[in-house]
Amino acid sequence: MVFRRARHVIGEIERTVHAAEGVRASNWPAVGQLMYASHASLRDDYEVSCHETRCRGRNCGAIGIPGGVYGCRMTGGGFGGCAVALVKSDAVVAISKKIAAAYKKENRHRSDDICLASGGGRNGDQGLS
Repeated sequence: MVFRRARHVIGEIERTVHAAEGVRASNWPAVGQLMYASHASLRDDYEVSCHETRCRGRNCGAIGIPGGVYGCRMTGGGFGGCAVALVKSDAVVAISKKIAAAYKKENRHRSDDICLASGGGRNGDQGLS
């Protein structure tokens, strides 16, 4: 277990460096793939996942880049189902509806935690219903 946890931490440092490079270059597909890799590492190596976060990751992956989702990863430790997705801004509403519908179908209850960070996160969150 210690080896897998250390592998996650070391890999996460490397992914963060590469993600920063991708953001500077506006290479959103590369940043998204790093987010998915981080999600998988948190799930498999650090073992901080739950059904809800796995559901969100699968749903975002199913939508994919053609549907406007570049990547997704759990956040907040994974024990509660919180995730962050990198999406095309003009597809936020459609993606939010797809994720909410898929989540409700798989979990039999609503997910009310979809929000939009604008201006690179500098302008706060705007809730979507």
